Order: sequence, then C-alpha cells, then structure tokens
Amino acid sequence: MLTEIFIVLGVIFLLSLLGYLIPQLIVQFSKPLDLQNRYGGGFVFITGGNSGIGEAFAKKVAALGFNLAILGQNEERLNKTALTLHEINSQVRVITI
Repeated sequence: MLTEIFIVLGVIFLLSLLGYLIPQLIVQFSKPLDLQNRYGGGFVFITGGNSGIGEAFAKKVAALGFNLAILGQNEERLNKTALTLHEINSQVRVITI
C-alpha cells in the first residue's frame, strides 16, 4: 500500500516536472533571440566599462551593433575604450559617463 502511494507521488512529480521542462526547452531551442530587432536603437549601460570584464563586455556588445553608455572612474581610460569601440564598429554611438 505504502509503495503504491510513493509510486503515484513519483509519477505525479515526474509529470509536473516534464510539464515545466518541455515548454522551457521548446522556447530555448526553437529559434535564436534576435536582440538587434528587439532592442535595436537603444543603449546598453555598462558599469566599469573602461577595464576588465566591463570593457570586454562592451566590446562584445559593440560588435553586435548596440549603442553604448559606459561608466568608469578613469576618464582617460574611458575615452580610450570609446575609441576602441568605434574601431570595432564605427556605427555604434558611445556615451562616456
């Protein structure tokens, strides 16, 4: 009797898990996100964009064609990063803060 109850509970759990996972997998693998059409024309705000991870992320985002607003503590390095971003994609607008 107790074994049958646990079997039923296990089946219910697995079905509910599949009911959640299958739609997630369909959305995830059905088509790639087209971020440029969805968010194009707007700005991506990046903190710490003048060095390290922030700078690397800014370069990736610039290569995708998004406009950038980068925030950093060192104005000289910010301007250098802005020039680098324009070299990556000349059509990208970069605002330094």
